[in-house]
Amino acid sequence: MTPSQQPQPGHWLRTALTAAWRVVRSGISVLRNLHAEQVYAYEVLWQANRAHPAPRTGPLEWVRTLDGYQLTGSHLPDPGRRT
Repeated sequence: MTPSQQPQPGHWLRTALTAAWRVVRSGISVLRNLHAEQVYAYEVLWQANRAHPAPRTGPLEWVRTLDGYQLTGSHLPDPGRRT
């Protein structure tokens, strides 16, 4: 083996640190993706729980649903009311 082919002192340490850093970086990436998925799941759950069912009777009213605001109710006068 010629002197240029011999590993330099500390080469194994540099190799070990490089491998460890790759593992740490991939672990950080996995945790970041898990966090993003969890945030998305909570956001969807929050949006689903804040929706109210659209009432079928009564005066016209804007109601928040999963598809956004919807106009519900009836524009016809109340049958019990005299005009």
